[in-house]
Amino acid sequence: HWFSLTLSAMGRSIEALSEVQTAEQLDPRSPIIKTAFCQEYFYARQYEQALAKCQEALALNESFVPAYKTIRWIHQIRGNYPEAMAAFRKEYS
Repeated sequence: HWFSLTLSAMGRSIEALSEVQTAEQLDPRSPIIKTAFCQEYFYARQYEQALAKCQEALALNESFVPAYKTIRWIHQIRGNYPEAMAAFRKEYS
């Protein structure tokens, strides 16, 4: 999954999504991998898919901060500021 983030930073989002998908297949119960998937969808502007993956991460670990951070980003970029603040509070509680 770390390689997927490197590919994403290089602008190679299709390859990044493929790599994180492979990582998820290898470890389907990892909240960090679910969140990496969420971030890749965020960078690809696929916000609904990103939120779904973040919710999967939180189902595995309800206090997983990186998932709340990405949820906050999604709500901020969409102008959903009350939801962004709710995610921020969970991120820093």
